[in-house]
Amino acid sequence: MLTSLTAPIFLKSRVLKVYKQQTMKPTTDKEVYDRLVARGVENLSDAELLSLVLPTKRGEESIAVAERIVESVGGVAPLAGLTLSEARQLEGLGIDGAARVV
Repeated sequence: MLTSLTAPIFLKSRVLKVYKQQTMKPTTDKEVYDRLVARGVENLSDAELLSLVLPTKRGEESIAVAERIVESVGGVAPLAGLTLSEARQLEGLGIDGAARVV
């Protein structure tokens, strides 16, 4: 239950959370899924969309790998023209991720 003392703190934390979801780049896979649910697929960046299909590796978030890949190839469209062996050469992309991308 919100009291007059806790209401401002609760509202401030909620406003900051909503602001962060709308303006900042996600840094974890969970944040990408949260943005997908909150804003819809049409409002996700290329890297965020790519991170949804990449397998998660231990110690590294899919969004970090996806951002590197999108930056290195210049978007997601060039990925369609890669062969499986070319996709495997991308940093952070193993056979599973390469197969999902091409």
